[in-house]
Amino acid sequence: MSGPPFPAVVLAGGLSRRMGANKAEVLLAGKPLLAHVLARLGPQAEEIAINSNDPCDSMGYARIADPLPDRPGPLAGIAAAMTFAETRASHVLTVPVDSPFIPKDLGRRLGAALETLHAAAATGHAPAPHQAIAIASSSNRLHPVIAFWPTSLRHELVSWLAEGKSRKVMDFLEGRSIVTVEFPPFETPSGSFDPFFNVNTPQDLAAAEAFLATGS
Repeated sequence: MSGPPFPAVVLAGGLSRRMGANKAEVLLAGKPLLAHVLARLGPQAEEIAINSNDPCDSMGYARIADPLPDRPGPLAGIAAAMTFAETRASHVLTVPVDSPFIPKDLGRRLGAALETLHAAAATGHAPAPHQAIAIASSSNRLHPVIAFWPTSLRHELVSWLAEGKSRKVMDFLEGRSIVTVEFPPFETPSGSFDPFFNVNTPQDLAAAEAFLATGS
């Protein structure tokens, strides 16, 4: 597999119904959510694209749309990410636009987990991984759209969506080779804060503002 640096895609193709506005452009501490994600992702990735189905300020990065109409959800964004990256690398990192505090070592740790898995298989100490996917976890909760995906899965995923199968990421992952990487919470004066906190609603946005106000 290809180690860092690697291509990455920010998934910003959702409808943002609960927020009531395009989440990529919602302001957090005076900057769009997308800018926060890019600031943390940029040093980790060789190349970045934004998955969006609407005209938006992609801040100078390539904008790629879903491969299917009707906004099939994050799986379509992941398929778009694989298409973007398949001629560039063996794997692509995906993160959602509503997670502005992704760890700065996210890509390195997910990639290292896959390297370890492949090394164990090469020495016969573990079953050979078949298109293994590294997925982030926090507080023992899986975050399936924050993951390092093999681009060789593209054809299978596009066919899955075209055939009208489940649009849930976890359903597509069922039965596949997965390695999870647990990330610790941020510790603040007011308590723990999940590094993969999702800003889905105005209330979540207020909580994110409060977190930034702690200076963490």
